[in-house]
Amino acid sequence: MNLSIATVNEFDISTEKIASKICNWKEDEAKDAVSNLFLKYGNKIEYILLPNLSLK
Repeated sequence: MNLSIATVNEFDISTEKIASKICNWKEDEAKDAVSNLFLKYGNKIEYILLPNLSLK
């Protein structure tokens, strides 16, 4: 499924950006960044938007 924040908000689903990380399209950097975000924010994370769909 390809969703953007704008699409999610169109359905009156509120969003809050708690972090942003640039990983230079490198999978290892993205995995580290996501792991660190879960360590920092835990269950506050409900959705992660990845502009590069090959990073799953």
